[in-house]
Amino acid sequence: MPAGKGRDDWGSENLVAMIRDLAPDVLLNDRLDLPGSADFITPEEYSPGSTTPDLPWETCRTMNGS
Repeated sequence: MPAGKGRDDWGSENLVAMIRDLAPDVLLNDRLDLPGSADFITPEEYSPGSTTPDLPWETCRTMNGS
């Protein structure tokens, strides 16, 4: 896992459970580091291409090198 906060830091299991309880129609991305909880993935600086999982994706790409 890259540097930064992970599922234990965020309390991802409890957070996802609370979100699903309070707002079940909210879409969650994969940044809570909790496999199986995401509705779509958000790869950084690449497009999944032919390796796209069975989830929709939205990518963050730098277009001008900065």
